[in-house]
Amino acid sequence: MALAKAAESVFSNDKAAGLDHRMLIRTESIASADRLKKLYAKHTSLRVAAVHSNQSEKRQIEAEEALRSGKLDGIVCV
Repeated sequence: MALAKAAESVFSNDKAAGLDHRMLIRTESIASADRLKKLYAKHTSLRVAAVHSNQSEKRQIEAEEALRSGKLDGIVCV
């Protein structure tokens, strides 16, 4: 959780400074990606989605489009 809160702080400061970028949160397993997505949702204001091979290609593409458009702040990937 400490890393998620630190990431939120850096991301918020950068956004306030006018920077337009996204986060890539890497992890070692699909289960961990799903857990991290929930952790970010519960403990931060960051909007993130988990993207992994257990999802349909359509869902992966939708997450990528949401990331590019700014609807998501980042993605959690394996």
